[in-house]
Amino acid sequence: MAETEEKVPFEQDTAAAEDATDLHSLLLPDGALPVHVKNFSLTYANLALQGWVKQRSPVCAACSVAGAYNAVLGLSRGMEGAQSQESVLNVLKELVEGQIRRAEDSLLRQLLVPSIQPALELVQERIAEKNKTLGGKKTAGVTPKECVCLIRRRCIEEVLEKGNVDVDPNKMPSDVFESLIEVWGITKEKCEVEPETPDDKFLSSTDDDDERMLAGSDDEEELESTVVMKKKNAKKKKGQEKDQGQAVSCALNKWFRAIIAHAKLCRDIGPSTAGIGNWGILQSTTMLAEKHDVCIGTRILFGRGCTAALKLRSSDTELDVSRQWAAVREAFDTPRTSLIFHLTNHYALIFAMRSYTNPEGVVVREILTARKGQRPSAWISFTDVRSILLSWGGYKIMQVAGSAA
Repeated sequence: MAETEEKVPFEQDTAAAEDATDLHSLLLPDGALPVHVKNFSLTYANLALQGWVKQRSPVCAACSVAGAYNAVLGLSRGMEGAQSQESVLNVLKELVEGQIRRAEDSLLRQLLVPSIQPALELVQERIAEKNKTLGGKKTAGVTPKECVCLIRRRCIEEVLEKGNVDVDPNKMPSDVFESLIEVWGITKEKCEVEPETPDDKFLSSTDDDDERMLAGSDDEEELESTVVMKKKNAKKKKGQEKDQGQAVSCALNKWFRAIIAHAKLCRDIGPSTAGIGNWGILQSTTMLAEKHDVCIGTRILFGRGCTAALKLRSSDTELDVSRQWAAVREAFDTPRTSLIFHLTNHYALIFAMRSYTNPEGVVVREILTARKGQRPSAWISFTDVRSILLSWGGYKIMQVAGSAA
């Protein structure tokens, strides 16, 4: 009798053992070799089945990297040198801490102030009044956009209280809010007619991605959709000087994005990689390889946009789809290789691929992955895989590959 799995939250795997005890049931349609189909083909990654790690909180990005690293190096769970949820979380924290430092340095240069900590303290104080934290879950947390709005509101309050703040261009501003008032061009006259919630024009052009990024996995929005948006904006503003207020708003947004991502990674209970995108998958894998002196490379294998080696389009023909399947399978079958699928609000390994022609003459192509947790559990048709990848530029299939040292 099969072991009954206890019900657990979406954000973690069940307590059942990792090792698959019945590969036939896991890999074959209805648990047996199909006899009424044509050209049945199956390939599966045994090293991925042995190396994937349980997800014990919403940290799919960390666990998928750990599983891919283990599979590429032929390391089973628990072996010396095998990666775990915790080890990859520590690497991601280090990466995000670097982002925070770089964003802070950028703000210091733009605002000409000795410190921007008062802005962070203000946000923490204001959100605490509403029982929220920077790393809070869902409604108990905040977005980067909300943080920038709180800072701008504080600037407006200061102008209304003290009148216009004049900054000597030859003197470094003594206060971050004083500098922000200047670069945002806030005056008492404008405050009297300005709505309580600041206009979106004062916020980052990537704010629309905040909810998507902080809701489950995140992505390549900074690598793709932002690039496209910047190109469009560049055409509109060609020959015009970049607005300093907008630049500072973008820098603040980026700073808080990293701070929020780090706070989520550092939760004592239920750490989350919600603020980690494809950049985190690629960079953390590279950092792990450098730390352990192994040769591992990563790339975007399949998806929309210019960053993918295998480009996906809504106008692809049946022949294109067949070629894409063959190319993904070729990558999957490459020795010392593991594929990570960024699907809807989730990251998981690809464990197997199978194809056949059913009695009606329809070609069926499927991959084995996980929609929740990391346990291999969901066969998804290649048609659905393509639909997911087409639905948003951040969704991708990434390839982690080892090579001889």
